[in-house]
Amino acid sequence: MQYIMISDFYQILKEKYKYFVTYFIFIFIFLIFELFLQLDYGDIFLSLMGIKLVKKNILFILLYLSSILISLFIAYNIFSYDFKSSFNNIFLRISPKKWMFYKSVSCLFFTIFFRFTLFLIIATVLAFLYNNGVIWYILLFLKSILYFSFIQLLFILVTCLFQTKKIISFLLSIFISIIFLSSILIFLSDIWWIYLFLDILLIIILMYTYENCFINLFERNGG
Repeated sequence: MQYIMISDFYQILKEKYKYFVTYFIFIFIFLIFELFLQLDYGDIFLSLMGIKLVKKNILFILLYLSSILISLFIAYNIFSYDFKSSFNNIFLRISPKKWMFYKSVSCLFFTIFFRFTLFLIIATVLAFLYNNGVIWYILLFLKSILYFSFIQLLFILVTCLFQTKKIISFLLSIFISIIFLSSILIFLSDIWWIYLFLDILLIIILMYTYENCFINLFERNGG
């Protein structure tokens, strides 16, 4: 598992670092913009971390969606890398179920690294300007990891199902879209533990559905 995690970490930073640098620049610009608007420090932190829509206008909606998209970008690249580089011998030394579990852990590891970097940038600026404690920031950061891991795993599951069970996937995708558009699923901080339960459940489902649909996914996408 350690080799898989190190390999994933290295390849995604090497090949995709420009996307992450661009995203950090985008967040920093938005940080200045929100400070100019004199928003509450809590709202600034939550919006830049991608877990709250503080204003329902196009700019803040794009900010929220960008946080989701960068998370899905991380998940897709981590799960698809082996199929693009070593498809023929990927399962010579590891079973499909273990591979799926290791990839899920690898995705979690990189998500923590990426979001911790983002957290440091935002929290450092806000703590300096507002001279407030960091405990609240840290707790929200830990909760957000579970939230975005849930989104990533759900995305991988829906993408897999779409290749073999298109009707189920289509209905599930509509349901998920309605939830996002209605803002029901935007970071349930008071019952954050539900994301821990859902993360574990999704990993188990992915491990047991992998053999039927996961290989088809990347074969059809040129893997």
